[in-house]
Amino acid sequence: MSPASKSNMKPAPKPSGRLFAEPESPSNKLDGAFTANIDGAARGNPGPASYGVVIRRPDGKRVESLGKYIGRTTNNVAEYYALIAALDYAAANGIKRLRVYSDSQLIVNQIKGLYKVKHPDLRPLHERAKKQAAGLEAFTIQYVPREQNRDADAAANAALDNTGGSKPVVASKPVAASEPPKADTPAKGLYLQALHVGQRFMSGVYRMDEDRMKKFAAEFDPQPFHLDDEAGRRSVFRGLAASGWHTAAATMRLLVTGGFPLAGGMVGLGANIVWARPTRPGDTLQVESEIVEIRPSRSKPNQGIVTVRCITLNQNGEEVQALTTKMIVFKRAE
Repeated sequence: MSPASKSNMKPAPKPSGRLFAEPESPSNKLDGAFTANIDGAARGNPGPASYGVVIRRPDGKRVESLGKYIGRTTNNVAEYYALIAALDYAAANGIKRLRVYSDSQLIVNQIKGLYKVKHPDLRPLHERAKKQAAGLEAFTIQYVPREQNRDADAAANAALDNTGGSKPVVASKPVAASEPPKADTPAKGLYLQALHVGQRFMSGVYRMDEDRMKKFAAEFDPQPFHLDDEAGRRSVFRGLAASGWHTAAATMRLLVTGGFPLAGGMVGLGANIVWARPTRPGDTLQVESEIVEIRPSRSKPNQGIVTVRCITLNQNGEEVQALTTKMIVFKRAE
């Protein structure tokens, strides 16, 4: 390149240091963007929690209202789940330009890069949201006062109310595994008709506490490397490690409390489980599930067999367990 051509080059703009900054002028607004109002709700901190999302077309017409109970967690975690749900919806429906409104200044400023993400429960959610948002042609997130976010708040609280998340629900008698839910008392959750191969689900989070790890191991898997720090360091694990069955139990809890909500409950027919790495004290676990096969039952037309692969991840996005299981899933009565 000649010196003359170099002198005609304009200096590159300096980076702002912010991941998703707001438009600098009205002319930079996202033309033709869908909007998503998002909100999280937690009754207690932590406590029973849910999220709500309201999607609108560029002309302002509402096209979707989403709400889901995600188990026991904090309000900030629920806010991130709302953002991820909005981004998931955009990806699934071919939406390339999205403007998100949230009444959580923490989440908005963390996504913009103005605040650091210090809490370990939020880091994997933040990374996931960043990755999803980066896949869009245009994305921005903006803080709005709570009174301007009432629709999303209502969707979140409706999800919490309608799933029994605010108080335990006790059945009057158990339902036999071979019987579908009664038509006059519909179960909460998904029926076979709502499922398809490739469909994905994301659970809440579970923090692995050291004392709980040792208590679980003392009762169910009393091996020294699960019970004692020094024995763990001398073992193949090179440190204290949770029993694999504790990781499996935590995975089950995450699935049942919102990670894979099935009408009539999760009725397993068998499973294959692999532990890829040990679960450590302080790890925050999360389960991502994907339906890999659906097979209608030939002998029982009111149900089918669904094969699901469930990957349990730690706070660094590392796989600690892979579970592939077959489950009975009931059809909704027509």
